[in-house]
Amino acid sequence: MPEISLIIVTYNAEDTIGECLQSLEGQSCRDFEVIIVDNCSSDGTKEILRSWNFNFPVKTIFLDKNSGFSAGNNIGLKNSSGTRIALLNPDAKAERNWLKNLLDAMDKNPEAGIATSKILTWEGKSIDSAGDMLLTSLRAFKRGEGGDAANYDSP
Repeated sequence: MPEISLIIVTYNAEDTIGECLQSLEGQSCRDFEVIIVDNCSSDGTKEILRSWNFNFPVKTIFLDKNSGFSAGNNIGLKNSSGTRIALLNPDAKAERNWLKNLLDAMDKNPEAGIATSKILTWEGKSIDSAGDMLLTSLRAFKRGEGGDAANYDSP
């Protein structure tokens, strides 16, 4: 049983899924499986997934309709076997120590039920999010959005 089941939900992601998968091939933590749930893509995503030479365990599920992001993740969860779950969007590139750092953060904080990463824009020059924030007024926003990529480097 792998430590981490990594779920990726795709929909017409042919422009980014290759770089996403390449970034997973280079992970320093190797104790993971990937569950890819394709939401009935109509571009070349399915062909890329079918032809990819994975160097990690992978389950690919091709849906016959677009069930949406949440349902796709739930389908991935039902097909997972890891002791922990990680979610990754198909338009994301994971740094080499991404999974290791998430595991380390969770191990150092056993009272935490969830961890998030600092997410940079595709070019890596600014922050997309350093975690989501929810105010008591129920207003939500992305922490650090638009800020310099060098910010939020500490757990």
